Amino acid sequence: MPRTFRRIISFEVEGEIYDHSTSAEEILLNYNWNFKGFHDNHEDKCFLESSHDDRRGRITKIVRRNKISKTDRADTETFTIKN
Repeated sequence: MPRTFRRIISFEVEGEIYDHSTSAEEILLNYNWNFKGFHDNHEDKCFLESSHDDRRGRITKIVRRNKISKTDRADTETFTIKN
């Protein structure tokens, strides 16, 4: 069952830091990104992969990977973001 993020407080995409006021349109040029994030006031040190709704450019889903390898499918969690 996917967990829901209340919000992303801040996150890093390829060395650039963004916060909750940054719109998805400003940062998402492709469908998938790897980033470190914060949610519900707790630091999540895992690597995350995000996807977004192409019609509105919003981040709609985050997959949390406990290992950096994208081929390791056994250790993942999916989070759904409600905008």
